[in-house]
Amino acid sequence: MILWFIGDAFWLHRVAQVTKPQFEPTPYKSAMFYNSGSHLKAIANEIRSILGTAEATITIPTDPASKLDSERMPLELLPSRAMSVNKNLDQIPPLWEGYILLLGRAEASLTDFEAELTKHMNRAPKIELDLPTARLLKYDLD
Repeated sequence: MILWFIGDAFWLHRVAQVTKPQFEPTPYKSAMFYNSGSHLKAIANEIRSILGTAEATITIPTDPASKLDSERMPLELLPSRAMSVNKNLDQIPPLWEGYILLLGRAEASLTDFEAELTKHMNRAPKIELDLPTARLLKYDLD
């Protein structure tokens, strides 16, 4: 009988450990949050409210950590037309007319790449949306 109580106590302890949440809530975002792409949904909803379905968008990562985000964003922006390109400025035509979405984990990388892009395009963009991890720029030919 004593062994039965001890066995049940160990079993209940083990069940309590298994059913306990694995992650404690923290004030910072975990790597799993970024790997799942959950943070892109809020950004995509804000961008979709600005874009029309006829507008084309280029997404560009500004740092290595946001490369996957840049590749996922065109899917999040559907049915709008969007494509992802690498950070190479040669892939972006200087006469581009439309939206360019910069994605980065640090605001400094967004600002630095925006300056490079402005120099490449020979004109200043209109900032449509400015978030800590994303910046939507609109380039017009006028």
